[in-house]
This record gives sequence, structure tokens and C-alpha cells, in this order.
Amino acid sequence: MNHFPLRQPTTKLPVDPNRIRHMPAQFAPVDRRLVYDRHLCELTHAQMALYLFLHCVGDAAGLSYYADERIGQFLHLNESALREARHGLVQRQFVLYRRPMYQLLDLPPSASSFRSANPSGEPSGPGNSPPRPSPRNSPCANGEAIAIGEAIHRWCAPGGPQ
Repeated sequence: MNHFPLRQPTTKLPVDPNRIRHMPAQFAPVDRRLVYDRHLCELTHAQMALYLFLHCVGDAAGLSYYADERIGQFLHLNESALREARHGLVQRQFVLYRRPMYQLLDLPPSASSFRSANPSGEPSGPGNSPPRPSPRNSPCANGEAIAIGEAIHRWCAPGGPQ
């Protein structure tokens, strides 16, 4: 006989119900535009780690409510570093936060398209979109195996992958 009362499921309410994220149809479970639109190039390692953690623990609407202390333990971040990472993600409009609720948002427009805008304000380049990786400009074009952090670093370097 179970002597423990049944725990009622926690109701998660979004920080902003009008901004529930919508994952694009794609193969990858994490939005590939993080790399292709060079959003990762704009983030610190702590921000990348926090975003990925929130993606992994969030529900289909991108909602999660892990306590800061627990997130810090998972990511090996102290309170100040976690707060700074969260602030950066909020400023870049990757997440909304109202303690204790995190809400992942749809990714903002490409960071690189803003930097490459011409004087008229329109993004430059074919099709007005940032370049997509191809085998020729991949960080691993010569077939060498490298760590994911090194691949991201190379991809985000000025001038793209080398």
C-alpha cells in the first residue's frame, strides 16, 4: 500500500503566451539556425550551455522551471555566471525569464544578416540570407576530426571557417 499522497502535476504558465516557440520542420532536434545563421557566434560558452540545457529540459512549448542552484550544478556555473548568461540570452531574445519560469523563444533574425546589411538596410548577398555551410567551407573540410567547440570557434572566426 502506498502511504505517500499522489503529487499533483505542476502547471507551467508561459512568461508570454503570445510568444510560444515553434520549431521549424527539420531533421535536427535543436534548431539548426543556431549554427547556419551564426547565432552561436554571438553567445558566450555559458550562454550556449544554458540555452542547450533549457532546450533539453523544456517541454514542447519551451517552458522549464529548474532552480538556479540546480542549473548551476549541472552546468558548473556559479550564481553570478548563471545570472550573466541568463541576462545575455534574455537581451538577445532567445529566452524570457520570470522566476522560476524560463521560456525559450523562436530564434531572432540572423545576427550575421544585420552585420552584413548594406546602407539601404537590406541584407546583402545572394537571396539576402547568410551563407550556408557546405563541405567546401566546413570547419572539417579536410576530413580531420575536431572537437565541437573548436568547430564552432573556427566557424565563428572572422571570415568564416578556415
